[in-house]
Order: sequence, then structure tokens, then C-alpha cells
Amino acid sequence: MILNETLEFIKEKNLINKNDKILVAFSGGADSLALILILDELKKELSIDLGAVHINHLLRGENSFLDEDYVSEICKDMGIELFIKREDINLYASRKNISIEEAGREIRYDYFREVMDHNGYNKCALAHNLNDVSETVLLNLFRGTGLKGLVGIPVERGPFIRPIMFLTRDRIESYNLSKGKKGQIDSSNILDIYGRNKIRNNIIPYVEENFNKDFVNTISRMVSLIENDLSFIEDKVSFYQKKYVIEKANQIEIKKDFLILHDAIRTRLIIESIGMLKGNKINIEKIHIDNVILLSNSSHGSQIELKDDIIVINDYDSIIIKYKEDSENNLKVTEAKDFLILEKKNSMYSFKSKNIKINKISKNEEMDIKFKKGSFYLDLDKIEGDIRVSLRSPGDKIKPFGMRGYKKINRVFIDEKISRYKRDDILIFKDNKTEDIMYIENLIISEDYKIDKQTKNILSIKISGEEIND
Repeated sequence: MILNETLEFIKEKNLINKNDKILVAFSGGADSLALILILDELKKELSIDLGAVHINHLLRGENSFLDEDYVSEICKDMGIELFIKREDINLYASRKNISIEEAGREIRYDYFREVMDHNGYNKCALAHNLNDVSETVLLNLFRGTGLKGLVGIPVERGPFIRPIMFLTRDRIESYNLSKGKKGQIDSSNILDIYGRNKIRNNIIPYVEENFNKDFVNTISRMVSLIENDLSFIEDKVSFYQKKYVIEKANQIEIKKDFLILHDAIRTRLIIESIGMLKGNKINIEKIHIDNVILLSNSSHGSQIELKDDIIVINDYDSIIIKYKEDSENNLKVTEAKDFLILEKKNSMYSFKSKNIKINKISKNEEMDIKFKKGSFYLDLDKIEGDIRVSLRSPGDKIKPFGMRGYKKINRVFIDEKISRYKRDDILIFKDNKTEDIMYIENLIISEDYKIDKQTKNILSIKISGEEIND
């Protein structure tokens, strides 16, 4: 029953493809035990290879090593390759001045990516379940959230997938018992020292006993409804963003016609516009949105200041969002004829009738980078000099992503079936110090500048025509 349901869930969400090599995060607890058992039973039908990864946080003394031994024994019996890392989580958290929970996430995701990068795994399966979703929704609700927070945990983000997120914890434990197994008990989950544990051990049981015994499934149904509504809203926002929002060299403009839209759309358009300027949506609060709306009804030339050196100006027909003139983040436009030097900071340039926008961003543990036409991402710390952009030159060559050797650009064009008359319009991005090619527009990223497990800082570069409108 559970196997068929899992198979249907995987197909419905398109989580796994034929020949995927999947790394299972295996703590030894009931959830991850069920996950690895289920995927192992389905691996022939799915045509996948499995591996497992375990992290010993050295947090619970001898019990931490008992968990490690348990995981090793299970994987040995199943013939599954296992990768183990030991890391003192208390020391790590103290050194970085972050919480134990934060430290755990960083350690886990960094090591997951490391194992994937070095061993050819293209996906990592995590054992979050329906109870985890309910806990996350309540945690977000208590902290204050919008619709996205009420969706809880995404079933997929980048290479991370959650194939048993539809199962309740009770069903998972029953499945394990049917296989003659139980899983290890993490005593730290029993202690009410974390907010999530208090929700798991006290609040949800109280609600189930006094209000709704099917509370976890009720939350799941609510999440499905919200996901559906949110998808509709985001589609509408994308449509109106193209209609009303204009991204220029050093500012974002919102046409005042957007004020006739529903408040839900207006709010999101303002958030997206500020995010377009900054490169992220951090520190955008409801009061900022309200103030922008108020400003739009004030006298021409009025302005307000938001966080991060951003100002908003009420113009005749539009709302202008930009950095203060003296801000270090202020964008600048530069024209050049034969080549252009780009600085590695938030900036906008114009070259060969194309706009090039640069943003610096930090890599988080589950960052979902979407590679699409007109955008690319490089490891900022691997770039030794500034960035030189030009058209092709005789003898140009690149080390393509995933390859050890070099390939001449002309061969790239031939292999990619680029017409001769288009080849002289394609931009070439080089490290100005090493003169190595980092990227060929819309074609290839260099192996030497790719994002990997060690990446801390990312350079996002967006190329477009006269105006950048996403």
C-alpha cells in the first residue's frame, strides 16, 4: 500500500527520473529508515541507484555513535554505499556564533552537497513527513508569515527531494514495524528545548485531543489549497510585473497604473521590484509596502527611505525605486566599444545593445538556482580579477562544465549549431586577470568557475536587450 502510494506521489510530483543517482540522508531515525527501505524496494521499478549519508553531530555522547553503528549495519545489510561525517556541532555553532539548529542545517547541507559533487549523485532524498509539515506551518504562523510560510516545506527544492512527505509519522512507524525494524530514538526530539519540539510534543497532541484528532491531515489539506491559490497569484504577479514594472540601468520603475490592481497583487509587485534592485527580498517588511502605497498618492517629487540605502520617489507617472546617490550599492551604467570591464559588485552595464546586470548573493543551504536563458551564476571567489566582456577572438577556448580539457569557441558554436551570422553577437565573459573564459552567453559555463560545495559567494549575471523585464 505505502509502496504504491509513494510511487504515485513521486510520479505526481515528478521527483525522480530514470537513472537518477539518489543520496538518502539517513540519520537512523524512524523517518529516514522508512525512506531508505521504501526507495530500496522501489529502486528497480524506478531504475535508480542509491547511496546513503549520515552525519554524527557528536551531540548525544555514546548514543551518537550507537546511531552511527545502526546506520552502518543497515546499509551493510542492504548493500548500500554509506558516507559518514563526524562534526562537533556545539563547537561549530560556538565558532560561528549561531544556534545549534542553524549549525546542524549548515553542516548537513554542506556535506550532502560535498558527497553529491564528488560521487555523482544528482539528487538527495530527505525524510520529511506530514507531521513535519504541520510543525513547520505552526512554527511559521506563530512567528508571523504570509501564504508562503503557510505552505510549510517544499516537496522539492533544487536537488533536494522529499518522497515521503505525504505520510504521517504513525504510518511510517507502522511500516517500519512491518519490516521488523524500528529505528533509533533521538532523545533531543523528546526534550522541550526547541520551539519545534514544543509544537510536536505539546501543542499538536493537545489540538488532536481537544479539537481535531485528524489535525495533521487537516493541515495537509489546507496546505494543498494554499499551494493552489499561491500558484495562481504568482502567475498573476508575473503577468502584471511584465506589464507595469520596468528595470532600468540604475533603478526600478513601477507604472502608477498598478495602483488599480488588487492589494494582494500590488503588495507582491512592490516586493518583487525592491527585490529586483537588491538581488534579494531580505528586510522587506509590511510597513515598507504600506509606505510605498501612501507615497504614490502624495505630491510629485516626494520620497521615502527604506532599509539598505534604498529610496522610493513619487514621479509623475511612476514610482521609482533606487539606491541613494551616495550608496555603495548604487548601480552605474558604462558603455564601451570593443570590450567592457565589469566590477564584481551590484552594477548595471550597457554593451553591444545589451544590458548586463550584476548582483552579489550568498549561497544558503537549500538555494534553488534556476539556470535560464539570459541568466548565469559564477563562484565569485574563484574570479581573480574583474570581469572582461567582449565578442569572440581568434584562438578563444573554454574548459566546459564537467570537462577537464579545453574546447575552442568555434567548436562550441559548431556543436551547438549556432549560425555563422549569430556568432559575432554572442558575449564572452573572461576573468580579466587570468584571461580564462568563464562563460559563453547562453551556452557554456567554465568548469573552473562553477558553483560547488565550497561556494560561499555567488555572482549572478543577467543579460537582456534594452530593458530587463522578468
